[in-house]
This record gives sequence, C-alpha cells and structure tokens, in this order.
Amino acid sequence: ALEQEGIPYIGAGRDLEQAMRPQYFIVNGMKLAFVAATRAEKFIFTQEAGATQPGVLRTYEPDLFLQAVTEARKNSDFVAAYVHWGTENTAVLETAQREQARQYIEAGADIVVGAHPHCLQGFAFEHGKHVAYSLGNFWFNMDTVETGFLSVRITAPGEYSVQFEPCIQHGGRTALMEDAEGAALLQYLRALSPGVRIYADGTLELEQPEL
Repeated sequence: ALEQEGIPYIGAGRDLEQAMRPQYFIVNGMKLAFVAATRAEKFIFTQEAGATQPGVLRTYEPDLFLQAVTEARKNSDFVAAYVHWGTENTAVLETAQREQARQYIEAGADIVVGAHPHCLQGFAFEHGKHVAYSLGNFWFNMDTVETGFLSVRITAPGEYSVQFEPCIQHGGRTALMEDAEGAALLQYLRALSPGVRIYADGTLELEQPEL
C-alpha cells in the first residue's frame, strides 16, 4: 500500500534485505539517511523479516540493525535511527534502551529517536550525539497527552542542532503548546534528562561540567 502511494518506508519489507535498507534523501546538497527497527513487543510478536520472509527488522539482539546503521553511515552525511522500544506508559527507561542507544551512536547514528512508550521520556547524549528515548504520541488517539517533535537543523556534515517543540494531543488533534504550558513541559523533561541542558526555546545541548 505504501509503495502504491509512493511513500518511502523503513524497518520492514518483503524480506530481510528490504527491512534493513536505509532510505536516503538529498536536502540542500546533503544526503540524509533513515533506518528503523523494533524491540518493543513482549507477548505477541509481529513477524520478523527473513531471507525470503516478509516482516519487520527486530533488534532484541542489535547486530542486524547495527549493520543497517553502519551501511547508512557509509553512504550519507547524517543518519537518523528510529527504534520501537521501551515500556508503555512510563518515563522509566529500560536498561536495553540506554545500552543500545550507545551502540547505535557508536555504529554511526547522528541521532536516535525512540517510540512505543506512549509518553514522553528523557533525552541524553552518547559520544556527543543526541538521543530522544520517546517523543510520546504525536497523533495517536482522542486522549489528551503531552507530546512534541524534534527540529533538526543541519548546517554541514557533522554540524547540526536539535530543538524540542512542546505539543499537546487533544481530541484527535495535535497543536503547539502555549508558552506557559510549553515551559512547564520543558521543565518536566529537564528532570528526566540529567546531563542535558534544555534551553527555553527547546534547544538540547550536552551540559558541560563546571571547571
């Protein structure tokens, strides 16, 4: 269905080769790569892609996804790795999220963005690169939940900034938060993100220790 509509996809395919394949886009003369995998399911598992079997790219054991990240790194100026992971409805991170985020960065990802918990989780830096463990439900159902999106501004290969834009999902719609609400949400995220400086405009930077 996605192919019929001309919509690129990542993290699944008619076989393992397709599921591992990065998607590339040329933007302002730079080549951007996107890859995705899943390790969130605990009871009913979506079919895993195989040599001749359609399905998703799993990353309970990260070797295959690390290969996909490495491939993307070789062929692009910027790599975004999306991971379906974590425990639903809690800001508490799983050990695997912390460990695998570091592995994906070491393999070449410039940013790691998580999904699945249905709520916001914190931010971190690994080797100077950004990790957003979960951005919550940007557009999912009729509930009222805090969420947001990331603005990534790339000025040159290896040079970019990341800004979190606070939003609210309500009644099947998602909108930017008002100033006071947005400031409160940023303060909440600061508590979840030790070692990360979150400025009033949502810009994320590694907090430098005082000398």
